[in-house]
Amino acid sequence: MSKNFIYVNVDGDNEESIGAFETSDHVSSSAGVADASKPIVLDAAGLIDSSMIDFGSIDHGGLSGLGDDDHTIYTKADGTRAFSGDQSHGGFKITSLAEGVSGTDAVNVNQLTNAVNGIDWKESARAATTGNISIASAPAAIDGVTLANGDRLLLKDQTSLPENGIYIFNGTGSALTRSLDADEDSEVTAMMTVGVAEGTANADKVYTVTSNDPLTIGVSDIVFGLLPVNTFIGGNGIDITGTTISADLLAAGGLKFSGIELAVEPADFSGEGLIDDGADNLAIDWSTLFNDAKAVKAEDLNSVTNGEGASIVGLEDPSAYYTGTNVEAAFDELEAQLGGDTSSTFNFTEANVLADDDSVYPALEKLDLKFGDLASQSNGEGASLVGIEDSAGNFTATDVEGALSELYTLAEVSTGETYTVDGVGVTKGDVVYFSAADTVSVMPINANNRAIGVALSTEAAAGQVKIAKVDEQLDGVLSGASFNTRYYWDGSALTSTIPSGSGQYVHAVGVAINATDIILDLSFIKKNI
Repeated sequence: MSKNFIYVNVDGDNEESIGAFETSDHVSSSAGVADASKPIVLDAAGLIDSSMIDFGSIDHGGLSGLGDDDHTIYTKADGTRAFSGDQSHGGFKITSLAEGVSGTDAVNVNQLTNAVNGIDWKESARAATTGNISIASAPAAIDGVTLANGDRLLLKDQTSLPENGIYIFNGTGSALTRSLDADEDSEVTAMMTVGVAEGTANADKVYTVTSNDPLTIGVSDIVFGLLPVNTFIGGNGIDITGTTISADLLAAGGLKFSGIELAVEPADFSGEGLIDDGADNLAIDWSTLFNDAKAVKAEDLNSVTNGEGASIVGLEDPSAYYTGTNVEAAFDELEAQLGGDTSSTFNFTEANVLADDDSVYPALEKLDLKFGDLASQSNGEGASLVGIEDSAGNFTATDVEGALSELYTLAEVSTGETYTVDGVGVTKGDVVYFSAADTVSVMPINANNRAIGVALSTEAAAGQVKIAKVDEQLDGVLSGASFNTRYYWDGSALTSTIPSGSGQYVHAVGVAINATDIILDLSFIKKNI
């Protein structure tokens, strides 16, 4: 009879099953009729397992429904038994026919059409080269495509042109072999054409042999070019005449053709300060560009004469501190504000400091830190202006606000026990185990270790880390999480998908409370079979 079991479901929860069976519940080869109504054994494909079939006792002569003649020979669908006579298809089509390769193979309509059009189509390649490769020792990837055994490859860029062609990949480091439909001289001809399925540079491109017949494999140069399968229309700046694509230049636009090469026409750029030097180069006309009316001479900036030097250097004054618009005028106004006192000692006088009401506070506002700055919560003001002596060296910050920030960071990791970090270090949110006495390491997923908690901070090897197992909130360890989503440990990071690899030890870590934060509830769920 069926039984109920407690098992771990896809959400990592313990759940009671309905109608489960043990091995003893299945059909036994010795019980016979006593096993009636028990389930049969299926293999991984859902078919009757071979252990339940006595193949030695099956006789096609004893099977009904095969006709009166026990020795009638039937054609096998896998092609291992050939026809022994002409075959009629009763007026029906043969569909999904592969392209013929050998001389006695049937051909499909596409092959016939291509033959009529003069194109020798081959089965498409998965990837094509972008440069020379070793045929004797194949690379693992071509044009960004990671290769698998049996992949068809188009080699079109070999340094030795006779090496070009269609090949089969037999494994990384193994020799490439020419494909069976392109390994004989009769199969490699001008207009041999192959499409490319994948690749960063060659995906969806079609290449054809542009070399002239006859071609001898391994001897003749085999050159591939793109097959013009589309009708092209010139876009902005492009002119297409027949099969020739060229630049469509604007008259006097600055570009020209020099022979068959594109060049710059300096004469089109000439103007005030720019000239054609007569050798097709764009040059600066210093004689007209730099004169008294158009530029400032270096000697004028260096001059201390009134009206030169700083007086010709403009001043952008968005706060409107000065009425002058150049540096020298601003200096004059500062001098006046300071009462003309340019000695090393500044005299506090009503003329240069105090307001009309002779009050001290407005004067202090002009000269020093304002009380409003100390009370401000703006960045760079308030507590960040107040220094601390910190003779004990408790903080790295030198102001009150910085020290408070450091204290807050320390207070965030206030729970849990402290242990020494082993290995290469731990990251905040890593599940850890004891790798030695009072020493923790990151928990692997395929080892039978005991997870003791989650790292509450990121620490390097030999550092000290606090860990917690339940009820601790970790901020910023998730990304794009959904509220109330359960997270698991996959051996290197937190994941919302329960690990399913064979032999893996599955631990539930906690539950997301928002997009970035998690509440810890570490527990062992199961070991995958």
